[in-house]
Amino acid sequence: MIPQLFLLGALLWWGIPRYLDVKSYKMKQLDYYARNGQWDAILQQNEGPLTDFLYIVLTNRALAEKGELAERLFEYDQKGVQGMILTPNRTFMVSVLLSDIYYTMGDIATAQQMAFEANLTTLGEGSPRLIQRLVETNLIFGAYPVAEKYISLLERTKGYKAWAYAHRRFLYDDEEIENDPVLGRKRKGLTKVDYIMPMADMDVNMQHLIQSVDINKNPIEYLGCLYLLAKDLIRFQRLIETYYGTGYLPKLPRSFQEAVITLSENDPDYWQRFNIPMQRMEQFSIYKKTDIGK
Repeated sequence: MIPQLFLLGALLWWGIPRYLDVKSYKMKQLDYYARNGQWDAILQQNEGPLTDFLYIVLTNRALAEKGELAERLFEYDQKGVQGMILTPNRTFMVSVLLSDIYYTMGDIATAQQMAFEANLTTLGEGSPRLIQRLVETNLIFGAYPVAEKYISLLERTKGYKAWAYAHRRFLYDDEEIENDPVLGRKRKGLTKVDYIMPMADMDVNMQHLIQSVDINKNPIEYLGCLYLLAKDLIRFQRLIETYYGTGYLPKLPRSFQEAVITLSENDPDYWQRFNIPMQRMEQFSIYKKTDIGK
């Protein structure tokens, strides 16, 4: 009996780490937090060094949802632009994450495109999660017959029936949508320019998003952070000089302030132009140790 128990213990000791997908478990946990809007839980889980771009993407999305992306960007491990936005590869997970990111940014057209593409890769009548996103985006666009079709699909499920019923009230009712704190805000932020997002034109598309409405700071913060992580200080400088002091960028968040000091370390008149506090210079030595300061 004892040899058998010893053998069983040895197999468990060797097999569990080998076959238990710990990485997948953490990703599923973070995804659960994101789906339920538990942004602080994501940030708590992702403190310290991060080795996976997917974790960094979720961290930055959590910061954006809390309105703190550009303020706290370098409090968390960053590994370049892929920690902000993934390269599309038509796989399910990447398309889902891209849909989430663009929805957070306010780029509803691209969020819908990514959700639609990911939904095509699923079996049966599709993924309820992605169908939820297709309901939301079509409601925002006012494409009520399409939204109604997707709501009807969800009403045939057990887990999503209540959610679908709750969203029926938005159908064919512009006022109801405009009064909703999420759908209404995103509808107000729709761009006036129609486009289908190629990654090469992301800079142009983000500029359209920035100029669509001044109540959503996520587009300009995402774009500014992308420039910083790409070490593209020329375009970053152009961005802040264009929008600083306007409704789009009434004041500079911390990471933007630190970048301005980098641009004009020997020219105090320049960084004073952006009302950067003197104590930020004292923190500059810490800032220079981050990836953007290297």
